[in-house]
Amino acid sequence: MELETKFGLKSSWNIVPYKYKIDEGIIKLIKEAGHEIGIHGYNHDGKLYYSEKIFRHRVPFINEAIKKYNAVGFRSPQVHRNLEWLQLLDIEYDASCFDYDPFQPFPGGTGSIWPFIAGKFVELPYTLPQDHTIFYVLKQKNIDIWKNKAEWVAKNKGVILTLTHPDYLIKKEHFNIYEELLVYLKTFKDAWFCLPKELSSWWKQKYDTIN
Repeated sequence: MELETKFGLKSSWNIVPYKYKIDEGIIKLIKEAGHEIGIHGYNHDGKLYYSEKIFRHRVPFINEAIKKYNAVGFRSPQVHRNLEWLQLLDIEYDASCFDYDPFQPFPGGTGSIWPFIAGKFVELPYTLPQDHTIFYVLKQKNIDIWKNKAEWVAKNKGVILTLTHPDYLIKKEHFNIYEELLVYLKTFKDAWFCLPKELSSWWKQKYDTIN
């Protein structure tokens, strides 16, 4: 968070509400720094989408966490997804999809580098590979893949959005690479650097105006 703030950037910190002990002091720190809190599934056991029955059973608890932390966004663990079932959540946006990512348990993707309306909420697909994919699957030690994709997305007027994890970035070499990515992204002078909730709100207003 300090690194992102150093470059004038803010992000969504997605918490797992029913597995780990959540430090309310950290939640307060994140919010006071101008970042946002999102809800990251239920307990990260990989079973949220095993059946609609399981999903529906967990919905009230997820919605309770959404209300408790004043969250407006949701992201499923392992980016599992079912946009029809997700309509049951009290959210303004979901971020469980991607434009294209063959390395995930549910591969494929939306094919979109822009947000889109999915029922009652805005879907924000991520468009840059996750840090885990870069560091552990592709075993890269530089930002070349991130950089090439970001340039292509910017050229096509899309949204540059990625997922990172504190436990992966805690390694110094990974942290330094992430810092290099942030330095590079700040070179996009005409970009709007915003929170996911700001983007989803703007997109929804644009959609409502057109329709």
